[in-house]
Amino acid sequence: DLHFLSLGGGEIALGWWFEECMVPYMKNTEKLQDITAISIVTGYGKTRTRGRRHGDDGMKKRVLAMLRFMNIFELPQKNAGRICIDKDRLIEEVNRNGGKIIFDLASYVAW
Repeated sequence: DLHFLSLGGGEIALGWWFEECMVPYMKNTEKLQDITAISIVTGYGKTRTRGRRHGDDGMKKRVLAMLRFMNIFELPQKNAGRICIDKDRLIEEVNRNGGKIIFDLASYVAW
């Protein structure tokens, strides 16, 4: 749940969550069999006035960009304040990278 954090705090928390919390479970994918959804709560920005003033730079926009630069995909769903991760493609990405998620920091900073 990132929606009460600052935008920078949300970026740091998301990186930590993947590296320290999610990746260890993905090394042994049997642990993920019972998980039906991996969700990130971003909120949908109705109370975040800074984002509206600075080019709609809200939490969801930043999280989606970070996911894109980690080659992680979103599943369609109806809640505007939530991002649902494609668990199967996430597992494939972690396996392809030898048990890691690789974040393209240079491209993210340029974005």
